[in-house]
Parts: sequence; structure tokens; C-alpha cells
Amino acid sequence: MAKNRLWILGFGLLVIVYGISQYFQQQRSNSFHSVLLDFVPKEVIKIDIHKAGNLPFSILRHDDRWLLTQQNVNEAAANEAVEDLLRRLRDIRTSALVSQQEAEWESFGLGPKQGILLCLHFAEDEPSCVRIGRYTYSAEEKSVQAYTRLEYQKEVFTINGLALSMFSGDLSAFRRNQLLHSEAFTDSLKLYFGLDTLLMIRNRQNQLSLNQQDPGDSLLWMNYLQQLNDLKGQYFADDINELSMDSLRYWQLTIYQGDDSLLLDCYRDTSRQDPYLLHSQQFKGTWISSDSAGLHAQLIQPWLKWINHHD
Repeated sequence: MAKNRLWILGFGLLVIVYGISQYFQQQRSNSFHSVLLDFVPKEVIKIDIHKAGNLPFSILRHDDRWLLTQQNVNEAAANEAVEDLLRRLRDIRTSALVSQQEAEWESFGLGPKQGILLCLHFAEDEPSCVRIGRYTYSAEEKSVQAYTRLEYQKEVFTINGLALSMFSGDLSAFRRNQLLHSEAFTDSLKLYFGLDTLLMIRNRQNQLSLNQQDPGDSLLWMNYLQQLNDLKGQYFADDINELSMDSLRYWQLTIYQGDDSLLLDCYRDTSRQDPYLLHSQQFKGTWISSDSAGLHAQLIQPWLKWINHHD
């Protein structure tokens, strides 16, 4: 019995010694894993984001959705993008302490006017703010690391850079760029373009006619119909006066689907760098800008080609 007790005590002592040695080894190597931001996503009521060189913006919780606000932007945010960011932030762990010197902040891209400053606000607790600096690749560990620090602390840590690889700090990452979305069968299209009115009809056998004539390249038109079911833009137009847009209407496309219809308007403002503005009644808060070779060209060129061929 005494021998068993001695054996147990000896084994316990070895475990303690091993644990202490591992602790000091970890301290010497500066390698550890600790929570970067300790928070519960559902308790976040506001997110402030300021990327160096850009205007700051905020994302506000409103019941079960998020709202974007910036100088010229007040609209619904893409909820899935916001929730994904919060999940990633919650799961991030620091991997090493690399500096405790304020003088070295700029070398890591973490100076007061560098990187991306992100603040989480709560109803009762103080905000949690973190600054994300430059990224670095470790050939030895074959990993991408990002430098970061809590805004009101001096310590600089590394974190898994891949966890935030999708986070650019740009407003556009949280905006809805959808112009049209439908899974219904399109029966016909009607385009008003200047003095021209063009009507394309598609039957259930996918036979097409344009103004009661053969439209030509059927594959081109079938791809055209397909893209209208999920039409997205790339560049947003924010500095516009919606009340004055009617006088700038350039063309209008109506998409008929059974008893429903979708309306897409194009406006032309030659005073803008990207003069074409696209807007649909389906997503009223989204205004997309385009130059002559972008989304506008994809939407109008097949029609212009047909018009020029039949002049």
C-alpha cells in the first residue's frame, strides 16, 4: 500500500515538473495561443471600421439585421458577411508576442494611421478595438501571419492571417451588389432604347424570336437570359440625386416571368467618370455604376448589334 502511494506521489511530481518545464519553454519561445478578442457575437451592437486612406464606416445592429452607414451610404448590409466577420474574430487566437515597443509599431503596419482599425461596441461593456497591420509569410511554418495589436496596448502579436484573408476593411465587402435575382422562367424581354422598342419572346422549348424575327446567335441570347436571373454589379454609385434621375434614363429593360415582371433601368450621366448608372426596383437601395466597357456593355451590346444589323 505504501509503495503504491509513493509511486502515485512520484508520478504526480513528474507531471508537475513536466508541466513547469513546458511552461518555461513556451515563455522562452514567445509561442502561445490566446484569445484575441473575448466576446459573444450576438452581444455586438455596432462595428466601426476604419481602413487607412479610406473613409470610416459603421455597421449597426437593427433587430435581426445589420445596417451600413457612411458619408453617402445608409442601407441594409449583407448580413452573412457581417456574421462571418464576427465568427472569424471570435475564433482568432494569437500565436506569438513579437514586440512590446511602441517605436516598432510602424514596422509592423500598426501605427496610429496604418492598417485597419476595427472596434466592437456592446450595450454595457466598453468597446473592444483591434488594429490589423501587414501580413507576412513564414516559409519555415508554411503559414501566413498577420501582425495585430489591441488599440490601447503596446504589445504586438501575430495571428493566423488566413482567418482574416477575406477582410479587406472596405465598405463594399458588406454591401449588397445584387441588381436582379430570380429563379423563374423568363417568358419575354422588352427593351425601350430611344425610339426603339424591342421585344424578345422565349417559348417553353427555348425557341427565341426578336421583334418576330430570328435573333441570330441563340447561344449568346440564352447566356444573356441566364445572367439576368442573377445580375450583380461591381462598383457602387453613391453620390447621386435619385429625384433627378428620370431625365437621365438611357434605356429600360422589362423582364416578364409569368404574372410577374422585373424592371431594370439604365441612366446616363456624362458628368461622371463612369457615366452609366444601373438600378432595379427589385433591390431599390442598390445603385451600380459602369463605364462603357463594363456591366453596361454586357447588357446593351447584344441589342445594339441586332439594331445595327437590321437598320
